Amino acid sequence: MHTDQNDQYLGKSGDHYSHLPMPETIELSIFKEKVKKRVVKETGAIGKIYDNELAAAAFTDAALALAPLPIDAKSSLNRLRRQTTPTLPKSSIFDVPDAYSITTNGASFVFSDTLVRKKRIILFATDEQLRTLFSATHIMMDDYPCVIGLLPGRTVPIYKHVFNLLDAAARRLNLKFEPKHIMSDFEKALINTIATQTLNGFTFIAGERRGTSF
Repeated sequence: MHTDQNDQYLGKSGDHYSHLPMPETIELSIFKEKVKKRVVKETGAIGKIYDNELAAAAFTDAALALAPLPIDAKSSLNRLRRQTTPTLPKSSIFDVPDAYSITTNGASFVFSDTLVRKKRIILFATDEQLRTLFSATHIMMDDYPCVIGLLPGRTVPIYKHVFNLLDAAARRLNLKFEPKHIMSDFEKALINTIATQTLNGFTFIAGERRGTSF
């Protein structure tokens, strides 16, 4: 906009208009900023973070109509998270970042980090998850994840080491690891391990076909 020395309007150039932001636009900007901060800082599911913030925002109807759907926002939020996600290690020598070793409520998530024949084994579980596992009489290897293990292979020595670690964890919690049945896909090394493994005086007897309940 152009004026003369007496502030009289002369004309304008360009097609740009300046408006104060609408209230719903401000609401939406604040919401997006909160979501981005949580996506970068936390490791939880992006969809859950988005839904939680959307519920907490208490948007007006106008702002809610402008808010992108979770499925539409997920792609850009995934890209944002990848920018701060540690790169995959190229060797077994690395530190597990706090974001992956401590839960959101401050509990330890890495309960064992050991070497077997110079190969690293990391087991992830909270004490609460371990108690759930040790109280179970039936264990399904690929069902509800109580313990997540990063193993260097699927051999009898490795599986024996894992069972020994679980037995030690049970004793630490004043519990016993004595399931009556174990169900898994057919895996010979696992079957051979369970067939000979004795935990707290209880000997497992393994079946020899896929999906057998031990």
